[in-house]
Amino acid sequence: MNNLNSVLIEGELIENPVSRENTPSGKWCEFVLKVVRKTKTSDDIWIKRSITIPVITTGRLAETCN
Repeated sequence: MNNLNSVLIEGELIENPVSRENTPSGKWCEFVLKVVRKTKTSDDIWIKRSITIPVITTGRLAETCN
């Protein structure tokens, strides 16, 4: 078993992924996710909060992102 952390993020793509080829490190892909989260206040009112998460992938994952 490796010592890597795993993260699962569910969201919407804000725009199409952009992939580029970099000579020393190979291919990489960049995109931005918008994540909307609903929380309930103590007054039983639902509030929507959204954040944007920039993501950069490399290697085989970058090849499949585009």
